[in-house]
Amino acid sequence: MAALENASLQACSLLEQEEEEDTIWEKIESARHQLTRSLNPAKLTPYLRQCRVIDEQDEEEVLNSCRFPCKSNQTGYLMDILRRRGKRGYEAFLESLEFYYPEHYTRLTGREPAQRCSMILDEEGPEGLTQFLMMEVKKVRAQRKEHLLKEHQLQVKNQALEQEQARLEQQLQELLKVQERCKRLREEWDTNSVELLRLKDENYMMAMRYAQLCEEKNMAVLRSRDLQLVVDQLKCKVTSLEEECSLLRKQASALPQREAEERGHPDAMSELWAENQRLTASLQELQGMLQTPGEGPVPGSEQILLDILEHDWKEAQDDRQDLCQKLNSLQNELQWAEELRDKYLQEVEDLQLKYRTLQKDCDLYKHRMNTVLLQLEEIEKERDQAIQSRDGVQLQYSQSLIEKDQYRKRVRALEEERDELLSKLSQAEGLNSTLEAQLQRCQGSRSLGKMCSSSYSLCSNLSSTWSLVDNPTSFATGLVDALGVSAIPFPGDSAIQSMEVTPDSEKDINRLSTFPFPPCIGSILRRQREDRCMPYKSLSCGSFSSIEDATGTRVGAFPKGLS
Repeated sequence: MAALENASLQACSLLEQEEEEDTIWEKIESARHQLTRSLNPAKLTPYLRQCRVIDEQDEEEVLNSCRFPCKSNQTGYLMDILRRRGKRGYEAFLESLEFYYPEHYTRLTGREPAQRCSMILDEEGPEGLTQFLMMEVKKVRAQRKEHLLKEHQLQVKNQALEQEQARLEQQLQELLKVQERCKRLREEWDTNSVELLRLKDENYMMAMRYAQLCEEKNMAVLRSRDLQLVVDQLKCKVTSLEEECSLLRKQASALPQREAEERGHPDAMSELWAENQRLTASLQELQGMLQTPGEGPVPGSEQILLDILEHDWKEAQDDRQDLCQKLNSLQNELQWAEELRDKYLQEVEDLQLKYRTLQKDCDLYKHRMNTVLLQLEEIEKERDQAIQSRDGVQLQYSQSLIEKDQYRKRVRALEEERDELLSKLSQAEGLNSTLEAQLQRCQGSRSLGKMCSSSYSLCSNLSSTWSLVDNPTSFATGLVDALGVSAIPFPGDSAIQSMEVTPDSEKDINRLSTFPFPPCIGSILRRQREDRCMPYKSLSCGSFSSIEDATGTRVGAFPKGLS
């Protein structure tokens, strides 16, 4: 069987290879024109000869035959030779394409060509081959690591599978034990079921026997009842006979009196005695006839008596049958009444039991109702408390809302007050800023007045050199107007003479003002000189020894804090 399977697998693999080969040759034939135009047969034939697919004669015929003047014809003929060689020609052709024309190999097979050392050596030289070998060694090492990792994983998996196998074997052993136990229990169950069937049959037979015995018992009871009835009848007869005997004894005790009377009446007594004798004889005869019936013919009167007695006996028998039937019916009615009594007694017991259970249930329900009522009372109390607490909370909530409204009103009032205070503060700040600005202007005007007074003294000293202005007051006024300062007193003024500029006040001016210090006298004179186009040499150097340029302004008459 295994050999057949292997043979079938080999046949399937061969068929698949043949199909793949046919598919590749079909692809080659479909691209034959392109291959014949791009392939060089002289490049392929050495490798094909090494593979021993073609020989020297085939190579000579392909390359040097007059029938194939161009390379395309040579390549086509070479492909035909390789196809006639079969599977080996197909493999050699693909290997040659993989070696020399990898793009055509990829196009035909759909696989990337494997790099060969000879190819790399031809294309890139020894260095490329060394680099390629190093890369291949790294790849092999990586593959080796992967294989080792996979081997380790497989070993771990194998150990896990072995543990699982051991666990499964243990479970199998347990299952076998359970199966054996189940089989044993099933056998015991079968034997017990057979025994149960046998016991059921025995029970059925015993039930049948019991039913038969019950029927026999019922029949015996009926027979005993009949016998009891007969005994009762006999007792009735005995009592009747005893009564007759007692009557006869009474009659016998009354005989002496009768004899006495008979003595007094001999005729009547004789007649009665004769009649008695006659009746006694007839009675004896009748008893004899009864004891020996059918012994002979019976006289007419006796026959009549016998008929009467027989009729009476039949009537007595009929009465007896009627009485027996009535007795049976009465017994049946009695039995039915007893059954009804038992039934009613059982119903009474059941009703009493139900009554007791209902009484207990009623007591239980009463207890539950009492507990429920108590719980309802407690719940009502809790509800009343909750309502009271809710009313208190609502009152507190309403009070809190009222307080909240009051607080809101108060907050609004405080906000209005804050806005008023902020407006007042802003007004005060504006007033303060205006006052500071006025103070700065005042201080600036004072320093400017001091500066102008010193410049005026300088100008008066230089009046011999050049005439600056005719009227110093007009000059100061023009200067003040140019600087945007209101009326500033000049040296003749007593207020200006009493003013003193300290370094602290100058620092305050510098700190509060956005402008630098006022220009020095030299800068003012230079501006005036430039305006009038006067030469700088006309000024005496001795009088201007303390004046410098405006960039580094410093006046000897000014304090050091202004420099």
